[in-house]
Amino acid sequence: MLQSIQQRFGEKLRASDGEIGHVRDFYFDDKTWTVRYLVADTGGWLAGRLVLISPHAFGHLYPEGKVLLVNLTRQQIEDSPSIDEHKPVSRRHEEEYHQYYGYDYYAETMPLWGLAGYPVMAPPPPEAESKQGGVDAHLRSARELIGFSVEANDGTVGEVTDLRIDGRTWTIREIVMDCGHSCAGKEVILSTDKIARIDDELRTLYVNSSKQAFTEALPARTPMPRDDESSSAEESNAILEYRIGIIQTTIQKAQAIPDDTKAELLTLVAGLESELATLSKTHHEEASSITRFADASAHEASRSQPNPQLAETALNGLRISMRGLEDSHPVLSGTVNRFATALSNMGI
Repeated sequence: MLQSIQQRFGEKLRASDGEIGHVRDFYFDDKTWTVRYLVADTGGWLAGRLVLISPHAFGHLYPEGKVLLVNLTRQQIEDSPSIDEHKPVSRRHEEEYHQYYGYDYYAETMPLWGLAGYPVMAPPPPEAESKQGGVDAHLRSARELIGFSVEANDGTVGEVTDLRIDGRTWTIREIVMDCGHSCAGKEVILSTDKIARIDDELRTLYVNSSKQAFTEALPARTPMPRDDESSSAEESNAILEYRIGIIQTTIQKAQAIPDDTKAELLTLVAGLESELATLSKTHHEEASSITRFADASAHEASRSQPNPQLAETALNGLRISMRGLEDSHPVLSGTVNRFATALSNMGI
């Protein structure tokens, strides 16, 4: 399911213990088109300081708006390395960032994002290709790419208006373009694997195709509805089912979870689905928070080498998300507690 990156700009970000700012940008690798970092603008909290947040702190990028939950504390983010928006991110900065959070840093043996069931760090280009004074030449801004021209073999086709990202793998799959009069004013879709190169100086994407091929392209698809107050009950339920399905898949594929524990967790997740569907009718934001923290907790449990700090943050967030609902939804409260206890008993 592909989502608009444009619609994510400005979206609020909330850590496990409070709001931290909003989405400023996404930094991606233009060789693999995988997002390495979300750039958070901390606004008044940290005087507009920009910080990087890895997809590891989110898990899957859910197709809804309003607020993105981050599986970190405000203190963790405040103490993390900051960046200068007007300077490229250096390889040394990335190393410091990953050391600070305890993330694996570009292990060559790990699969690329988009080939695994959950995001993992993609290996960087060879040193000779990627270093320019210590800077990774292939790490670029999604925000800056919007507005670039698209050049075919026989002339200019149009202008980039949006990027479409796969929320499960954090991989940018499509470019949305405005082709003007040549395409009857409609937007058309370009797969990122068709892009031959990017010229920053000329602000141009080059593709090995003809202009005629673009005039025959299909119109842009309608993005999945955002999770705002105008969303219908049917859309909200569809989003909830989508997220529960992700949790089930994460548990089923996890090699680090014993089979008997998998069976127990999957039974609890099935109970969560029915109870959260009921809760969502009156407390949709609370149902969304519970589901996201359940997903983050399951992800940490599924890792071959769990990060204890992230696991603790996810489980605490899951328990906190139930506060105030214990009396009105006792069955859900009990199911959440048993789910958290089962994961805790694994030692994460």
